[in-house]
Amino acid sequence: MSLDPRHAVLARLRPLAVQLYAKSRGWEPLLSPSERFWLFRHPEHSLRQLQIPMDADDVGFVEGMQDVLRRLVEIEGRPPQAVLSDLQWPDADTLRVRVVNGECATGQLSLAADVALREGARRALLAAACSVINPVRFHPRLSRSEPDALLSACRAGQTEFGSYIVKIICPLHAVEGVDDDVPPFTRQVTTHLMRAVGTLVSRIEQGRLDDYEADDAGPLSWNLCDALLRMQPDRNEGRIDLMTTWAADRKLAPPLAAEVPSRVSIKAEYLPEIEQVARVLRPNTGVAREEQLIGTVEELAGAVGADGRRSGEVVFSLLKKDGEELRARATLDSTQYSIAMRAHARGDAYIVLRGVIHQRRRISRIEPLNLVTLLEDPGRSS
Repeated sequence: MSLDPRHAVLARLRPLAVQLYAKSRGWEPLLSPSERFWLFRHPEHSLRQLQIPMDADDVGFVEGMQDVLRRLVEIEGRPPQAVLSDLQWPDADTLRVRVVNGECATGQLSLAADVALREGARRALLAAACSVINPVRFHPRLSRSEPDALLSACRAGQTEFGSYIVKIICPLHAVEGVDDDVPPFTRQVTTHLMRAVGTLVSRIEQGRLDDYEADDAGPLSWNLCDALLRMQPDRNEGRIDLMTTWAADRKLAPPLAAEVPSRVSIKAEYLPEIEQVARVLRPNTGVAREEQLIGTVEELAGAVGADGRRSGEVVFSLLKKDGEELRARATLDSTQYSIAMRAHARGDAYIVLRGVIHQRRRISRIEPLNLVTLLEDPGRSS
């Protein structure tokens, strides 16, 4: 009898789950013979086929699944343990965080570095989850009902070979959705995370960090930057790879690679740039104070929400005490946004704001914003 530990895992695979995995990866079903198995053909290599056994209690089940695993590994070019793990959890997005440096070449990492890596990964998921709900540049607290529910449902998978890999299994339906037309909360979080980190790395490599000072942070937050900095065990060499395997789901296709990367590498030499971006994104609450601001509405860039009301980004031209003008951006809720729309429609109407302004080289930021009212109507606020 083989002592290969994979045999025990293969024996516990769910046939329907493996079938769903194959379909989600583009394998095409064929009419099966009378035997009890599903037959699939690869869409690009017609001679490559999968024969997935239907009955877990069949004497040849483990051998059949072993052949399925071997063929998937050949096609996907991934380690057998990684593919086998995803076959166990086809209904989950799986995040892998891999450390690549000299210390972990043998698959080991210091205890302190391992703890920091896992804590960084946890905070990265929480930061992305909070940004899905409220896309701001800084979250004072990483604790909300939906992110907490997601983290409670996530599972830490067995460490994999390939330098040093920590695996987090994120069940696709960990948080109950209210709209079938909206992707599950888990998928929103994992795509947000990979898109934000991918954009950050791209801007570092293209020398475009000024985009963040211009307030074009996109999905990035200070909290996510902080999480990435925590993950890197060696600041002098190596890299961290974030890799996501998307869940197999009949109703939900994986995101397009051109829109959301499934793998992003963060080199140690990028850390000073990430620290620089983090300083831009975090409000300097120790210096900045709330003040009353007066100006005009220059740009409306909000969107209509599920409640049918518009909210989002607005650009203001503020009057400074020295007579100069200062351009600043803020995120307005639906009530505040309706007031900004009235001022913009008037053209010459002044608007009164109360908040904390964070000055940037190109365009400043008002955060938090606690009051918006027309100058002629001081009694109306939000």
